[in-house]
Formats: sequence, structure tokens, C-alpha cells
Amino acid sequence: MELGECQPNQIWVVDHFPDFVEPCVNESVYKIVNIQSGTVAHVEASGSVKGYEYNEGRNQLVSLFNWSCVAHLKFVDLRASEWEAIQQSSNPFLCSFKNILNGLYLSINGEFADNDTHIVATEHEFKWRLVVDPFNRDIYEIYVPYVNLSVDLQDDSKDPGTLIRLSNPKRAFHWRFEKVDIANRSAPVWETEYPGATSCECAQVKAESPKPEVWLEV
Repeated sequence: MELGECQPNQIWVVDHFPDFVEPCVNESVYKIVNIQSGTVAHVEASGSVKGYEYNEGRNQLVSLFNWSCVAHLKFVDLRASEWEAIQQSSNPFLCSFKNILNGLYLSINGEFADNDTHIVATEHEFKWRLVVDPFNRDIYEIYVPYVNLSVDLQDDSKDPGTLIRLSNPKRAFHWRFEKVDIANRSAPVWETEYPGATSCECAQVKAESPKPEVWLEV
């Protein structure tokens, strides 16, 4: 097509990255990192998916009442920020994401996608369309297929517990998939962190005990 044939108001973008790159390797585990805030998509106990610092899961506060377990206790929240990518059919840009901690899928709240719909984790597999940025192939927008709604961190805030929702993008909402290497996904977190340690039934202690007045960060 000659330049004279171009219609007014057309915009052409030259592809800087002609080589094909998959956004995620099938069955690999990733942190889903918001580019603006640096926080990750994290599943809360309620099933809501919100923005948190990745190391907030690892550096949970543990009580001093159980010294025998303090050295081994790493709360499972770290795994709540890690997602297994599952490619759909032959399209590498159509993926679902299964949480490593609980096996729930990154999804939307309710049956229908709409502006401001909250992102949650559910038992039902949900497919997402990944759209690569034309100028940086390491970052993506995460869309509901066939709908002009993408995953957005509210106000690009770094605050723990920031809402993650669907928005009609007036600008790009970018995310990056950072691979996490887990030697044995079936092993508990404390066993992965401290090979050979005993569990001390730490998870049960954490769940059943009230928060004490004195806490220690490990």
C-alpha cells in the first residue's frame, strides 16, 4: 500500500519484537507482578485476590509463645502469591492460573464480567487473554476474553490489601510474570525452607491460637 492510500487518523505501530515469545511456560509457577506498584496478586483467606508485597507472605509475624517452632514456621501465605500457568488449547496467549496454596483459579466475582468486577479465586477454571505490550514484550495486559476489560490494581497503590478489579482500560494496566522455582510443590512450605525439620504442627498452632501481645518477625 502506498502512503497516499492511507486513511486519515490511522496509527501504525512497528513491531520491535518479531520473534515469538510465550508469555508463560505451561505448568510453570509465577508471581503476577503489577508494573506500577511492584506488588503481586495474592489470595486472601476470604478468596479475594488483592495486591501485596511478595515478601509480606514470607515475613509474617509469629508469636513467641512457641519457640520450638519459630525457626521452622513459615506461614503458607507465601504460596498464596504463586500461580501455576495453564495454557488453553494451542493458544499460548490464552491461560488460566491456579494458585499453588489452595488449587483455586484466578477468576472474577460472579458470572458476568463488568467494569469494577472484583478479582477472586474460585474452584472454576477461568481463561484469561494475555496481550503483550508492543514496546516491551516482558509485560502484559490481562483481559477477559472477548471483552474490553482488563485486570487493574486500584490506584496503582502499594498498600497491602489493595483491590484488584476489572476496568475498561483508558490506559494500559501492565503486569509481569516472574517465574518461581519450587523443587517440590507437594511439600509444605516449612519443609521446603528447612529440610529435615519437624512440623511441630505449626499450621494448627497458628490457626487455633489468639494473637499474643509480643511478636517476632523472622
